[in-house]
Amino acid sequence: MELTAPEWAGATKPVCVDACMVPVIEALWAARIWTLNCCCGHNGEFDRAVIVDRADRKRAEEVIDRLGDGANVGAWELVWSKERG
Repeated sequence: MELTAPEWAGATKPVCVDACMVPVIEALWAARIWTLNCCCGHNGEFDRAVIVDRADRKRAEEVIDRLGDGANVGAWELVWSKERG
């Protein structure tokens, strides 16, 4: 499905989201948590998941717990392969 991103996110194009993840994404956006990626779990082969900024991970878990959805929350972390000076 294509969702229109909230104005506060600054996205200018529709965002494609797996249909089963729409309630999760909409709940996170309503809590002003931007999502970086999500996955429906490929028909049960994998767990359903949503990826957020590391600083938002705990809040995202709380939102999903309140929703009763059960999707896993992951977070991106920037790690350099070499030390930067």
